[in-house]
Amino acid sequence: MQQVSRGGRTVLIVTHNLPIIENLCHRALLLSKGRVALLEESKRVVEAYAGMTAELSRSAIHERTDRQGRGEVIATAIEVLDGSGTVCSSAICGRETVLRWHYRCALGKIVRRCRVELSLHAKIGDPYETAYFLMSTDLVDCTPLDLQGEGWIDFRLPELPLSGGNYHVMSYVENDREMQDWIHNASLLTVVDGDFYGTGKTYPPGWRGKCVLVKYSWHRETRPPFDIPV
Repeated sequence: MQQVSRGGRTVLIVTHNLPIIENLCHRALLLSKGRVALLEESKRVVEAYAGMTAELSRSAIHERTDRQGRGEVIATAIEVLDGSGTVCSSAICGRETVLRWHYRCALGKIVRRCRVELSLHAKIGDPYETAYFLMSTDLVDCTPLDLQGEGWIDFRLPELPLSGGNYHVMSYVENDREMQDWIHNASLLTVVDGDFYGTGKTYPPGWRGKCVLVKYSWHRETRPPFDIPV
């Protein structure tokens, strides 16, 4: 299809495969309930597709009763945002993604020297054996974190390294090594495939939702065969 399009002919592709759209198409048309929702450059249409079903209201994490900890500061919601700060229902593989962790502290309480942690898991269960990756405020910044009132913390990923699929988010916060709030399955993160490598291919068949993607390169070197005397 790429060779045909380069030859000056028009190619129409009807698909839900986002890497193909990004890699092959200059423009894309998004249909919603049988009507044209957007006709734009392919990158913008892919972003709109990921966010068109976004529910801007926060989830009811603050009502959860299956949490552990002292509770002087608790998670109240986890939102997914794209690189421009727009709330989305899904994240796109390879794109800048923000996980926004909302919190609320006990009235009049300042919770000092906090550590906030979000981790991504393949399934509900042992939170350590199935983790794809973890983000913790203390790992990238040693500045003491004091929390009070209500607010949020943004965990920003320059390139989301997960292939398409559903992932469970674990939320954890402590201060002075005392657990304040721990929810194993705090939120569900849906990731749609994107053109992570710029080739239209993100993973081999059968690997969807089963791997963390990394940027890499490979090189082949050949040597002439040895001359074997007869």
